[in-house]
Amino acid sequence: MNPTAAASGNGISSILAANRSPKPPSDEQLLVRQTFQDFVAGTFYKQMFKALRSTENQPAYMHGGKAEEMFQGQMDQQVAENLAREHGSDLVGPLYTTFAAHLRHKLQQSPAATESTSGGAHTSDGAPPAVKIGN
Repeated sequence: MNPTAAASGNGISSILAANRSPKPPSDEQLLVRQTFQDFVAGTFYKQMFKALRSTENQPAYMHGGKAEEMFQGQMDQQVAENLAREHGSDLVGPLYTTFAAHLRHKLQQSPAATESTSGGAHTSDGAPPAVKIGN
């Protein structure tokens, strides 16, 4: 899923609004959270499968060669994406809440830094400036 497409409109505002408001989140807020979940949990599960596969030894007989390795890699990717969608919320929930709180804190500190889109500029604390998402 494309993170920039998922965060269309003013994605940063919707992340912050979802964390503050007791009303149900909008479709855009749910899409941003789902994209965050797919990325974070997907990355976690993919790395877990990669580590698992690196510990396996190839059998002396009945090994499918490069074709089997390619298929296994694609299958691992699909399983990791499904795990991220189905069970990633337990892993990502606290991370998303912390991310939104950190983003809210950064926006309150320096709102001008979020509107800067220059590639080389950095904020006063040395971090790259946040990019304004949307129109």
